[in-house]
Amino acid sequence: MPRKNSNYYQKSFYCSSKASFNFITGRTNDLAEREGRTASFIIESIIKNRILPKNSDAASLVENFLYEENGVKQTLETAFQNNAAGLNCKSVCGDFKPLVKFCLDFLATNSTCSGDEPILYHFRSQLESVVKKIENDAPQCIEMGDRKGFLEIANHAKDLYNASLKTPDKISIKAFFEVIYDCFEMLKDLSITYRCLADLVSMGTFEETVIARNELFNTIENVFSPDKVFEHADVSPYISCANTINLRVEASSRYNNDNMFDVFANDALVGTLFSNVEGWLNWMPDVFGGNPSFQFRNDETFYSVVQALKKYKNENGYQYLVIHAYNGGFVSCLDKDLLLKAGFKNRPDCDPSSMFLE
Repeated sequence: MPRKNSNYYQKSFYCSSKASFNFITGRTNDLAEREGRTASFIIESIIKNRILPKNSDAASLVENFLYEENGVKQTLETAFQNNAAGLNCKSVCGDFKPLVKFCLDFLATNSTCSGDEPILYHFRSQLESVVKKIENDAPQCIEMGDRKGFLEIANHAKDLYNASLKTPDKISIKAFFEVIYDCFEMLKDLSITYRCLADLVSMGTFEETVIARNELFNTIENVFSPDKVFEHADVSPYISCANTINLRVEASSRYNNDNMFDVFANDALVGTLFSNVEGWLNWMPDVFGGNPSFQFRNDETFYSVVQALKKYKNENGYQYLVIHAYNGGFVSCLDKDLLLKAGFKNRPDCDPSSMFLE
């Protein structure tokens, strides 16, 4: 409770024993004198260091929003808004899918739009971009079964968008969350995704319960965990099912160069092949109109495409399949660990940003 006529707040607590009381009082007084602070400041700092997430962004979110009025909603909206603030229309972090799942789990069952929310117009503009992105990326899915499912979601998303224009008072907020969750690998790196999510949270109603707060706290702590490590599937690329990939190579109409060839995996464009050094077949994944991180969201698919390309390389007399700028530039979505598992290696006589598969 706040002190009268003060900006400070006070809470009393009980110690379990006299010895505990003497230790806490004595030790905090000693620390306060050493640090030039008050004993209250020392106690507050110790408690916060113990119960707040280690990551400063996560700690700021839960400390400043989670236990305010409508704290769950405020925390979610702020988290999505902050994550939309990356450079070049990109998100800050792409690992927010657990927060979207939380929204689906704790969105109030009767959460709908009234149709006159001020933010509705901004939401539609972001939603339109999200739907176009899904429509663009769905045909690029390499796995045939998944492609069919994504194309169905793309049609559903377009229907939802059209419905938001005609009958905004009947918008199902959960339906939009479901679309973004199902297509998250396409959308996770784009700022429009998180602005759209922030608008959905703003229009929605969420459970404000102990269970919801605890779950949101844990989700945020895990999303921002400094120790979180993404591990690629431990599948040998040499036994992956290359025969499930129907590879097609044809002269590219996108470049004014007879040496550039488009390469398709199961009719999905996966990049460009060209050779500018004897014995090298260079592969440049499609990053201009495509979305390699979505196409290769499954490690086994990437391994299979690589094996199909290796077979093409061998049949056409090249010594190496070469990929450039793996840690930035054209193929920043393909990290070194994934490429090593697929059989690519650095060469000591070449730039380390290039990797070779013999």
